[in-house]
Amino acid sequence: MKIKEINKFKINDSENGVMTSDVLQINGSSYCEGMPDYDWFFSIDSKDFPNLLNALTGLFESPEDTANKLVIFLQENGTTVTELRDICENRSIKHSFMNYM
Repeated sequence: MKIKEINKFKINDSENGVMTSDVLQINGSSYCEGMPDYDWFFSIDSKDFPNLLNALTGLFESPEDTANKLVIFLQENGTTVTELRDICENRSIKHSFMNYM
């Protein structure tokens, strides 16, 4: 089943995900006393979900199930944006990353 509406979910202590039928966006924040706030944003288009899911799990899923399986994997494993960026860069999976201090 392809996700058609906005699905918001918690991934780990510092990161939240938002998935639509077009994109997965993950944002996170770090607040340490005496240091500037640090925020980051990661996104990947839905056409790249199968490649990312394969890189994370080694499995190939039908396109209809990929978005849901990706959300489940991220939540169950607490996968961080740092891990996702490394995987995307190593596998040449198109993604976006921005950070702000």
